[in-house]
Amino acid sequence: MATLDIGGLTIRDRVGVPDLVAALVGELLALPGADPALFARITLSPKRVGIVHGKCRYPRPANGKGPGRELERQGYVLTAAVRTDPEAYPCGLAHWGAIRAPRTKQGWRSGPVVYEFGAVPPAAGFVLAHELAHVALRQKWVAVKNTEAVTNALALHWCARAGLHVQVRTTRRRDRLVAPAEVLGLERPRQLRLW
Repeated sequence: MATLDIGGLTIRDRVGVPDLVAALVGELLALPGADPALFARITLSPKRVGIVHGKCRYPRPANGKGPGRELERQGYVLTAAVRTDPEAYPCGLAHWGAIRAPRTKQGWRSGPVVYEFGAVPPAAGFVLAHELAHVALRQKWVAVKNTEAVTNALALHWCARAGLHVQVRTTRRRDRLVAPAEVLGLERPRQLRLW
């Protein structure tokens, strides 16, 4: 197991993708206000059943009872697990994504989509980026609501910047996807003009 130190953040990489981990953690640490001290532990590990699984435990008060005694806080604990045997790929993961909904205020709604991975690196990158995105959104380092669809949009954005290809498709033919940059407010939605 390799232990990586990236910008003051310690990550245990049991999958063996240090460049990928460095790229994604770099995206997180590049955000304004990002603080590596808020993390207790980050682990990327192999998975035996299923394709990916992630877990983010939020900080909670430690033993700190009594008047005038300040509470200590445990940091974020992130675990990202991915199937590492190549025979499992290509594969897909059903989860939430942004579906075009012109009648809504933001122009999209959360809906079921399938994230498709052709190999281990995109799957590992996506699950790690997803868990890192939860922290970024919860801490307001990215000023968008912390929902699964938004978290996945941020994960896709970071994966694309790291050179990882994750294909996304809707589960219903009539649905249309919204680009991650539009969900994150990095790009304005396209508007039809009537002449």
